[in-house]
Amino acid sequence: MSDKPLNYEIIDTARGIAMVQASEQIIGGSEVYELSLIATAVQKTEANHLVLDSSKIKAINSSGLGSLIAIMRTLAAKRINFYLLNPSDKLMEILSITHLDKVFTLIKDISKLQ
Repeated sequence: MSDKPLNYEIIDTARGIAMVQASEQIIGGSEVYELSLIATAVQKTEANHLVLDSSKIKAINSSGLGSLIAIMRTLAAKRINFYLLNPSDKLMEILSITHLDKVFTLIKDISKLQ
């Protein structure tokens, strides 16, 4: 579990990009709750994109994957794009096994977002 709550930051107002750093684990409980709160908060901004920096994720379970899917769908309904930035090797392994690598938009950098 994370020592501090997750926070998002609008890193590019011109392109409407909000970013949040994922915890080392997304296995339910507070991590999932905090991510859902962030997704709700981002919907109330001018953001067009929510980028989850997933480079530090070491553990994720079905609850965590389900929450990411729910966030993606919720944001899509509001026409907000959801991206996983630099997924960790562990996350990529799980996304590949579950074929969710074809569901999520995976990016290496944010320079091409518009």
